[in-house]
Amino acid sequence: MSVMRKISIVIPVYNTEKYLKLSVDSVLSQSYQDWELILVDDGSKDGSGAICDKYASEDSRIKVYHTVNQGVTAARGYGVEQSTGEWICFLDADDTLADDALQVMLGKSADCDIVIGNKRIVSGNDVTEEWMNQDDRQLQAVEFLDGLIRNKISQYITGRIFRRILFDNGTICIPRELIMAEDFIMNVQLGNKAKKIAVIRDMVYGYHVYGESVSHTFRTNLEYESRFCDCLFSALKTGGYYEEVKEAFTFQKVRALKSAFMAQQGRVNLRHPFLQEVRKEAKSIGLSRGWKLFLYLLPLKYIGYIFFRSLNK
Repeated sequence: MSVMRKISIVIPVYNTEKYLKLSVDSVLSQSYQDWELILVDDGSKDGSGAICDKYASEDSRIKVYHTVNQGVTAARGYGVEQSTGEWICFLDADDTLADDALQVMLGKSADCDIVIGNKRIVSGNDVTEEWMNQDDRQLQAVEFLDGLIRNKISQYITGRIFRRILFDNGTICIPRELIMAEDFIMNVQLGNKAKKIAVIRDMVYGYHVYGESVSHTFRTNLEYESRFCDCLFSALKTGGYYEEVKEAFTFQKVRALKSAFMAQQGRVNLRHPFLQEVRKEAKSIGLSRGWKLFLYLLPLKYIGYIFFRSLNK
């Protein structure tokens, strides 16, 4: 590659001393070397901050910022504000990048504002390759957003690079109470501004599964899913793409309703405004038999939960 273009890698750090070294070392091992690593210590109470400082003292490309705890989205936003690269890459403090991740993504970035790769899921000694991207292709913004909402494109903010210019004018603006699926909202906010998105089949990211992570301990409910869908709706309206992805968004609300229903073992308030709204709107879109059956059995509450749990076994 004749012209080097700096990539700013942002890692939000909060009480991850057990895993942080593995994550940072995966950056140091990159075949592409024109990068800066921004470690945002988000008020850690363990030894994470000291680990960050040690790495920064050993490599001038690594910068550390210690902040009061504001949550992962705010930490990422702060890291972007401090960045000097042409591209932004997010890495979680308990995950890893493939050795050639930056080189591969940048090499396939021509004329694109976002480049998205595949990921490996690592759980102990088990490694599973998730092939959401079957081949290399380029998408327009509306295709990208529709794919995100239908979960045909990974909704994580990691395993991809973004042009720095997409983050201008306060792009990262997500309520702190959204502690699950906030990546999804951020992808929509950034996708609104992108002209072209590259989806590539290369494995670039290692997603490491640990039992104590928020994704394994959080139990959603109707109130949370309602708030999340409101934020998603707002992001789509702001970008001007809502009407073009309206059907996909309605289906997303049905999925959100089922997530809350299953998480609460069917014990949901049938009069909750979100539940009633989704059941009404779902009539306007084409649903498979399985989804129609879910909406039909929903009033049975716990009995419906037992039925659907048995189907998932």
